[in-house]
Amino acid sequence: MKLLKKLFNFILLIIALICGFVLVCAFNPELTQSLAEKVNALQNFNAAHPEITDTISLTPTEYVVPSQEIVEVPESVQNR
Repeated sequence: MKLLKKLFNFILLIIALICGFVLVCAFNPELTQSLAEKVNALQNFNAAHPEITDTISLTPTEYVVPSQEIVEVPESVQNR
């Protein structure tokens, strides 16, 4: 039970830190602008070096639909 309480408190701490960071960004537009520039630079780097990102990205065309099999449900468990 102590472990669950510590885990719950840790998750609450992470959520509180994220909310605090969002508030700091809301009141400090310069910080938000610098973060946006870093994200754009990262996106431009990924666009300029596709050989690096192609190995880890999954494009929608690579998705394979699983086969759809008909599942037979025994009568003993139907409508429960």
